[in-house]
Amino acid sequence: MIIRVISGIGISRVTLPADATLADLKNEIHNRIHVPDGTTLKFVIADSNLEVCLNFDVYKPRQISGSDDEALARFGVEHGSCLRLISVSSNSSGSDDLSYLPSSQPTERPPVSEQTQPAPSNVEPTSTKEAKPDGVSTPSFKSFDAYLRDTGYAVSELALQQSYKPVFLERGKMNKLPSGVTVKHQPYRHVDHLELMNAEDIQNFANYWMSDLEMAEQRAGWLYGYYVEDAHYPLGIRAVCEGIYEPPQKSTLCDVEFLPDEFLPVVDTIAGRFGLERIGHIITHLPRDNYLSPQEVIDSAMVQLQRAHSTHYTGYPVSTHVTCTLHPDSEGKPALNVFMVSDTAMALLRDGIIREVQSDPMFVSIREPTQPNEVLPQIIESGKEVTKFDPSWFVIRVNDSAPIKPNSMFKYSNFPRENRGGPSVTTDAVKSFLSSRFASGLTASDPEIFSDFHLLLFLAKILDLETTLAICDAVMGSAPLDPIMVELLMAN
Repeated sequence: MIIRVISGIGISRVTLPADATLADLKNEIHNRIHVPDGTTLKFVIADSNLEVCLNFDVYKPRQISGSDDEALARFGVEHGSCLRLISVSSNSSGSDDLSYLPSSQPTERPPVSEQTQPAPSNVEPTSTKEAKPDGVSTPSFKSFDAYLRDTGYAVSELALQQSYKPVFLERGKMNKLPSGVTVKHQPYRHVDHLELMNAEDIQNFANYWMSDLEMAEQRAGWLYGYYVEDAHYPLGIRAVCEGIYEPPQKSTLCDVEFLPDEFLPVVDTIAGRFGLERIGHIITHLPRDNYLSPQEVIDSAMVQLQRAHSTHYTGYPVSTHVTCTLHPDSEGKPALNVFMVSDTAMALLRDGIIREVQSDPMFVSIREPTQPNEVLPQIIESGKEVTKFDPSWFVIRVNDSAPIKPNSMFKYSNFPRENRGGPSVTTDAVKSFLSSRFASGLTASDPEIFSDFHLLLFLAKILDLETTLAICDAVMGSAPLDPIMVELLMAN
């Protein structure tokens, strides 16, 4: 039988015999991941379609408790069951969510040509290596868990565990100066691969920017998806994109800015009903020399800080938010690149060392001291102290691809997008969409008729949220669809 085990940043599928015991399950997990001495493993029955709180006490009524020799079936665990994994330290009264479960048999990544193909509309995924001038080495990145395994889990030495706050000198006492920072390529990354499962959404986004806007305005959106283990990388993590939400935004020829969006929590709720979350954001830009501008590096670091979590089994704050860029290549075709920014960038921004607004288009600048007795940490680049430096030191490449045979949870992706210029979307668009589904052979009782992410977002605006969530449940197959709902929408 296959059991799904949920952890803080992904889902692992564990295969066990039908008569497996609780001890068999624990042994399998011990074989997959390093578990600190003195730590016991506990499980609670979970719902993979709902966010499971990390407060273990709330889930004690659903805790699997009993002898390790007892069969899992006795606890109601069967093929397809979903469990939340909890680690409980023997020397602490608290409980922590155990980290992502890596694959027990990681394999070398096969050739990209055998696994993936470019996304539609000639959107080209990035190569697996960063292009560099001749004679310059290409940085390579390990998955975060593989890096920890190879370095003995020394998380106390990592950037987000350090303090780079400035020091104010005081007369008549010994003052400890802040530690210096050497900017360099980070050897690990928290996400190894972005898979564009809903390639039609990427295609629609690219076509709108390049054809409708003619690249005269930049465009941005939030990426929604989920995280899974990736056996192509040792202890790797893959982000899977299932849709793009385009919030209200202010655009110019050179940049784009998200505007306040009261509807965003509703989008998060609907996406969460499908087990999805915000995994990143996508931005467009015109041709240029650098992958990310200094301001984009800071903006990405800020979002990663906001979406960092401490559910990793080491307690180290981890952000798995990615930044996807779309730009025309040398032939004028849309090309994709995916990045993250380093933990050092996040730490320097967190402690107020880097300017939040970058005016130099080529270099990241640190701020000036605000008082005569304020001392900022030294920033070292290539052995020299600097006040500005190349943003590429902070940039981490993430591989990306589109599957040969997409299997998106949303069957359609042609409902009008939200917050685009032109006429507002009305209920006539709903009637037209449903009519096209009827023409393809679907009936009013078929939940697949609503299987479009953007349609569901629009329904949340014209219907109440609970009704929209009920439709989401029907699309997922966990509840029946009342045909009256379709009739009401067609009648309005």
